[in-house]
Amino acid sequence: MCAIPFQTIFDKGVSLLKMEDAGEDGWTDEIDDHTKSALIRLNEYLENKDRHVKSLLTVLNMDDASETDISVAFGEHLLGLLAPGKTYRVDGRSKGKRRCQCGCDAFPAFNNTGIDTVKSEEDSVSTEEMTEIEEGEEKKTSPGGKSIVEVKQVLPEKEYEQALAQTIVFSLLQKKEHPEFKHHMIPNIVISPKEVEVLLYDAENDILLCGNRFRLFVEKNSERLTLFDYSIVFLWMVLNYKIFCSFSKTETLKHYKSNFPIFAAGKWEIYKNDLKSNVAHFNAVENSPNVQFFLQTSVKLLK
Repeated sequence: MCAIPFQTIFDKGVSLLKMEDAGEDGWTDEIDDHTKSALIRLNEYLENKDRHVKSLLTVLNMDDASETDISVAFGEHLLGLLAPGKTYRVDGRSKGKRRCQCGCDAFPAFNNTGIDTVKSEEDSVSTEEMTEIEEGEEKKTSPGGKSIVEVKQVLPEKEYEQALAQTIVFSLLQKKEHPEFKHHMIPNIVISPKEVEVLLYDAENDILLCGNRFRLFVEKNSERLTLFDYSIVFLWMVLNYKIFCSFSKTETLKHYKSNFPIFAAGKWEIYKNDLKSNVAHFNAVENSPNVQFFLQTSVKLLK
């Protein structure tokens, strides 16, 4: 396994934040409208962080909070606010559909998230590529791209098999549906009330990146928790990966293969050509290697 810094893949986002921090005159003239919109979303979230932290902790501290409740809270008060178009959807198969339990009374969109190529009993949140429609103008598709987010009560090692499968299959699906994308390094964010981790798979080059797991909250003082600013910025860049992920840097990783096509064997052509959005089930790969094999052949993404 090799290891690369997060900045190597997301250097566009890191460079943008350095430009903002330097505050030189005219620096915003160098960025496009989509990037400006993404930066506005981040700054708005940071300005209102305390309010969103309060809402999140209200739900996360509930004794009877279900994974659906946690999914909705993360969507309403973290992920959805950082994602392109500020839009998210919760898996329509989730149990116990109800409004956000923080008291804001928001009711999310419960429908098919488009990642049903892998059968799963877990709750999922999917951030959705948005089509912006302005009066008198043609439709303009945001470059944000779709990403998937798996919400767990905890992040046990055994959940890696499902997370890896969903990461690989979703990237293959996006490559099939959007061959025009400049790159196909698609992320899967695995998040729990305490930790967050990201997996990325490039269906074009069979490259698997596995990020370090890191904490979601830190102590603000002896009695209160707050969201870790690093986690917020990290999630923001990953959710806006079509803007901030550097395709040119993935070229240097081409010789680090996950070998998924080899182990998929006869089913590889099905995975590559016959994936469809919104199907109820897709056949698993038989006799696939265990999760540790894929972790060993992946590239480690460091902070």
